[in-house]
Amino acid sequence: MFELVEEAPAAAMDPEEKDRLQSLMFDCSYGLYVVTAREDEFVNGMVCNTFMQVTDSPLRASLCLNKGGKTCQMIKATKACCVNILGQDNHDLVTHFGGFSGHVVNKFETLDYVPAPVNGCPELDNTLATVALEIEKEIDLGTHTMFIGRIVGGTKHSDGTPMTYAYYRATRKK
Repeated sequence: MFELVEEAPAAAMDPEEKDRLQSLMFDCSYGLYVVTAREDEFVNGMVCNTFMQVTDSPLRASLCLNKGGKTCQMIKATKACCVNILGQDNHDLVTHFGGFSGHVVNKFETLDYVPAPVNGCPELDNTLATVALEIEKEIDLGTHTMFIGRIVGGTKHSDGTPMTYAYYRATRKK
């Protein structure tokens, strides 16, 4: 009943036009998160700005991560992760998890965490909350992978205002 439509390859975009369009996206307000994973005894995390609920029955969420990131590779292997929701006072976590690669640095060497009861991935208790996911589907998006997962647990850590990407950009130390 449906006809398969092949997608044409994307045309190369002029770099100046890409920069102009990217600057428009800075006006989109979305949150900042630290996505964590555990593979055997190794734990890692990375900053993410693409996490959202996608269905309510069953309760599912999606997130996108750069394929080259150690955390992304760990989630592909284990099908589990936690998303730690950052508050406006969590600039230090953005710097800590966004500034170095987990391929070369143990990001948890000097950082305390609690293993999530449902999957053992790190919960950062100085964040607003942690949501645990069991990954059900992966979608290849070129440079990134979109994960869709069932929400299997979570912990509220504190009250506060969630950090948006716009807030972070406006208040970060340069």
